Amino acid sequence: MRSTSGPERPPIWVRVADAAALVFLLLTVIVSASDGFLVRIAGLRLSFRSEWRLAVWAIGLLVVRHLAYRQFPLHRRVRDGFITAAQSQAALPRDEVSLASSTPHSRVFAIGLAVITLFWALTFAMTWPQANLLNRGISPDIGDPLLSTWRLAWVAHQLPLDPLHLFDANIFYPEPRTLSYSDHLFVQSMLGAPLLWAGASALLVHNLVLMAGFALT
Repeated sequence: MRSTSGPERPPIWVRVADAAALVFLLLTVIVSASDGFLVRIAGLRLSFRSEWRLAVWAIGLLVVRHLAYRQFPLHRRVRDGFITAAQSQAALPRDEVSLASSTPHSRVFAIGLAVITLFWALTFAMTWPQANLLNRGISPDIGDPLLSTWRLAWVAHQLPLDPLHLFDANIFYPEPRTLSYSDHLFVQSMLGAPLLWAGASALLVHNLVLMAGFALT
């Protein structure tokens, strides 16, 4: 008879230590691929400049965790997690109710929100310091970002006023259909248009739409 108690799980402090070690390893990769970054949280400055220091923290956490609790090592937890997920999907009967439909809506929403939050956090970390300049800065390339900022703003401006002349943009006057000289970014413009209509700056909308391309993909 199948047990309903579920598999044994390590203590909460072990899971927290494993998660912290993985975060330090992720930061190690990010810092080694860049020049590091500085985070300011409630007046507190956190500097991430040395990938070696982060790697030492990650290794130190894992060593202390494994010396204190030898069961369920991190590599085994990661491996078993992938194997369990693959087996559960392969064993799911075609006519069985899906997991999403059998799971309470509140739990599905919480999981989805957690995943989206995680990918936004990773996007902010990987594109830093762009997240610190959302309303006042762009990437070092001033060509495409400024052009894209204008395109997003033009579509949001012209669509409710005169949609039949959307492509008759206010560049290269008096030439017609000048928006077609480049990508019109219509879908991205529709994502950012509510913010522009609410009074947000075009630069802020451009940066949020740009990052959404990473986070929501």
